[in-house]
Amino acid sequence: MMDPHQATELAAALIAVADGDPVALTGTIERAGAGEVAALLTDEIAFRCGAPAHGHEVALRLDLLHEGKRWSRVLRCVPYRGVVAEPAGAVPVAATLTARLDETARGLFGPGAERRAGWCEVAIDEAAWPEIIAADGIAPHELKSAVRRAVDTVLATRTRRPDLEELTVATDCDKWGLVHWFAPHYDLHFRGLRERAVRVLEIGIGGYDDPDAGGESLRVWRRYFGRGLIFGLDVAAKGGLDAPRLTTLVGSQADRGRLRALAARYGPFDVVIDDGSHVGEHVLTAFEELFPHVRAGGCYAIEDLWSSYCPGYGSDETDPGAPGTSVALLKSLIDRIHHGEWGDGDEDTVGVGTAGLHVYHNLAVIEKGVNTEIAIAPRIRRAARGSSG
Repeated sequence: MMDPHQATELAAALIAVADGDPVALTGTIERAGAGEVAALLTDEIAFRCGAPAHGHEVALRLDLLHEGKRWSRVLRCVPYRGVVAEPAGAVPVAATLTARLDETARGLFGPGAERRAGWCEVAIDEAAWPEIIAADGIAPHELKSAVRRAVDTVLATRTRRPDLEELTVATDCDKWGLVHWFAPHYDLHFRGLRERAVRVLEIGIGGYDDPDAGGESLRVWRRYFGRGLIFGLDVAAKGGLDAPRLTTLVGSQADRGRLRALAARYGPFDVVIDDGSHVGEHVLTAFEELFPHVRAGGCYAIEDLWSSYCPGYGSDETDPGAPGTSVALLKSLIDRIHHGEWGDGDEDTVGVGTAGLHVYHNLAVIEKGVNTEIAIAPRIRRAARGSSG
């Protein structure tokens, strides 16, 4: 099995060429090795599959073709749980899906227009059904229904895009439901980025010191941004969560040097989400260091604004407007957005900076973009001074 970091590098290389010249895509496949690419794509398909809605486990074979050769793996569809990619030959398969390797790469990592029905051929292997029926003790009509639903589940990875609320529920992520109602707001701001080759950084992974715990929202972003590279930063090592297109990093959001180093290596980012310590000083430090590394058209989100009203997180409960909290930062951003009206000389005057601010309950989304709209207030002030002279 490919190392997760190598798999991420390979995925990034495929994403870079999947929406361009077919020759460049073929060249990338040849340099990486068609077998390695086939394994990565099969794992990606398995990850993107929803939970099969049938009552019996079904094994399908996926054959990917390239330059006259065939690479085969099994997709084991586990009822109401998910799909697992395994080596071929271990279990009898009920059907075989066959597709070209380069077209599969383009369909998974290319633009949305490439995602269409009919991306593979499906052949039912009824000769293997008696063995499956005997082993599982199911009726032929039950197996037929389970096979159809299993095939539908795999085919949907190219034609269906689950909404964000659905993904958060499937991964037990607290960004939607009982704890927070963030998902609809995130979808509003992120949907325009969904088909792009984005880089997403989330501060705070969860799961405390367990290297295999937490990361629910990272898996949501990995699924939501099908062409995205996802990075998670936490003070605890979370290497057990690493997967293709998902990389965990160790560090504190209060460490300016660490933030600068990771931004230089993994940025620029299209999305940064601060779900870290929620301590006011840390929130401000992370924003100051990372917002400059957000691309124009991207977003910077700050979660759990409630901490601005809790003394344990650096706030002044007697003064909601006291400096040093995330809410105080947001209030200052209103002035930054209007820098042209009062002559501030910060980063926004060069054209790209704080372009918009959206505040919801316990969540703020800050837009990065061009902010050179003609200032009106200075003209009025000059006119007023001239008329009174």
